[in-house]
Parts: sequence; structure tokens; C-alpha cells
Amino acid sequence: MSQNSAPKIAFMVDDRLSHDRKTIFTRTMTILKAKMNMDFLASSMTETDVIEHLKTNDYSLILLPWYKYTSWKKLEAHFGALRMHGPTVAGYFADAILPFEFSKMPNFNRMILLDLYRFDQNEIESMIESLSEESKKAGLTAFLEKNTQIFHTHWFNQDHHTTRCIDAAMNIPLLKSTHWHTRSASLRIYLTALWTLCFRERHSVQSTEACGELEISESNKRLIIKLVFESHELTLKHMMDYFWPNEAGEKDDTVRELVRHADFIRVHHFPESHQVEFLAFFTPSAPSVNFPSEVRGFWIEPMKSKYLKIADDAPGKRIPIHQAKRALVSERVHEVLEALRSVHHQLSSATLEERLMLENQVSHIHFLVSEIEKKLAEKKKAA
Repeated sequence: MSQNSAPKIAFMVDDRLSHDRKTIFTRTMTILKAKMNMDFLASSMTETDVIEHLKTNDYSLILLPWYKYTSWKKLEAHFGALRMHGPTVAGYFADAILPFEFSKMPNFNRMILLDLYRFDQNEIESMIESLSEESKKAGLTAFLEKNTQIFHTHWFNQDHHTTRCIDAAMNIPLLKSTHWHTRSASLRIYLTALWTLCFRERHSVQSTEACGELEISESNKRLIIKLVFESHELTLKHMMDYFWPNEAGEKDDTVRELVRHADFIRVHHFPESHQVEFLAFFTPSAPSVNFPSEVRGFWIEPMKSKYLKIADDAPGKRIPIHQAKRALVSERVHEVLEALRSVHHQLSSATLEERLMLENQVSHIHFLVSEIEKKLAEKKKAA
């Protein structure tokens, strides 16, 4: 997509940032400006100035410093407070902030607060891209490259009797990797909170229908967990109350656990179908672990159900969670056999010394293949 045909974005720099922090942050945004169709708005502009500016300029996304975003009321009304499509107004913070710095939650129909302090450049770019293009707002499309593995499964009504669906998710190779294994406790708590939200309205439901769809993937060292489920209890207003940084007011314990253990959460509410999409990021900077008292970003927005259907077209390579281990073993067998073929091909033109070295490698590969076959046979016998 050329820059001219890309969605147009308006961005206002935070004039409260320290000189050093503003310099670093402005540099990052200038790099993104070269990739995106972005206009910089003067930080001296008032809300009235911006609305006047919009009379001659159309934007798909307007990004404002958090304190202006939460205090400006007319801008949301300008686009239509109850809209479920069209231009998006979002706030951001580019430095550490604490919950007490937020006053009473504004009466918005959506609340989008981006953490551009802990996110790296790639994460900021994908987040802005997702916000500026409606077709990429739901699902994983904006965050995954082609052929990225997506582990997925359905949760069924009968799964509320047991946490085996959580155990299955925790046992996929991705979450067993060295990097994410260190956060396994937080990941399990987060998945358990999702499980509670999904099933707490359905304990009396006896059908065998699927009631939720879980997807787990990794892109640019960032873990993404998405769950879509039906809920008549979780209204948009409830979500905004639960996620608002100021500690005053009623909090849902389950949602509190979601907020506590994820680095960023996006919630889309689809009122036509009563479905809710929770998407969480777990990032290398791990602000939920390293800076638990600071405000983290969140994104809560109503959307039309058609965007949930578009979200199913994620570009990744889908692997059912119950087949994840089998797929990993098959992939490793394939890699070993490819290595064996490569060594065999080299033998024909090798010197005596090289041949001895290659034959030694072949013996190791044969051993690995036999060990894998033995493990597969044991698993098949046990099953």
C-alpha cells in the first residue's frame, strides 16, 4: 500500500514530556511518519482548533496525549458518540504514569489508551495500523506475518466442569519454550480468568455446542492470546469501569486478574451478536511483572459483527491445540530427514577426510531418527 492510499493519521506530540523523553519519542514517531500517512498536529492546538482543522482534513485515526484525550469531550461527539465504525480517536502515554493521575472516567462509548512507552517501534507500528484500518481492528490480522503459527481450539459447554482446556493450552510447545516458561504462572492465571469469564454464565447449559474460540500465537517476540465468546453480562460500560486506571469504583475480580497479568488488553464488544473478543499481549518488556503499579494500555471498543467475521482470515498457519505436540514432532522428524538427505548428497563429492566426518554425522542422525520413532511408538502404544 502506497503512503498516499494508506489511512490518514493525525498525531499530537505530548508537550508534557521531559526534553530527553520527547526527543526519543519524537524520533520514533518521525520514523513511523516516513512509513505511514501521518500528519503532526501542533501540541498548542485546542479541542476547538482540532475540530476546525477536521473541516478540511479527513483522518481515520487521531492520536492525542492521554490527558487531552480524557478531558476533551467534543471530539468524540463530533464523530458520533455511539458510532461503531468510522474515524477513531485514541489516547496514548509516552512516559510512566500512575493510576492516581487519572480523574473520573469520561462518558465515552469507547476507551483506547495506548502504551507507547513500553512498546517498541514494531509494536507501535502494528498497533497504529490496527487502529487506523477497520478491517484490521478485530482478530490477529494486523499483528501476524504470513505463515505464523496460530494454535487454536474451541471451548465447549461441558468444559466448565474441568480445567483440562487450560492444561491443553499451557502444554503447547510455544508456552513451554524457555522464553514464556518463565511467565507460566501469569499465563495460567490469565487463561483461568478467561475461562471464568467464558463459563460463568453457562454453568447450567447442557448442550455440546462450542461457546468460545481460543487462539494463541507469537509475533516479533510478543505473545498474543485471543478468546471470542458470547456474553450477555459483560456490557461495554462494565468493561470500561473495570479497566479504568483509577482504583475508585466497583471492580470485577476476574477482570482484575486479566488486567493484572497481561501487558496490554484489547476488548471488542459486538452488541449485535452479544459476543466479546479479548486479545492480550505479553511482551519482552513485561510491564505487568516489572512495573505492576504503573498504568498499562488498554483498548475497549464496540464494533459491528461483520468485523469479527473478517477477523477469521488471519494470515497464520493454524494448528489445533490438541495436535500441537504431534505437529512439533513431525516437524522435527522432517528437519532431521532433510539434514540426512543433505549429508548423503555431499558424500558423493567429498574427500576421504570429509567423508569420515560426514559419515559420523550420518550415524548421529540415524540415532536421532530411531529415538524419535521409538518415542512415537511409545506414545501410540500409551494412547
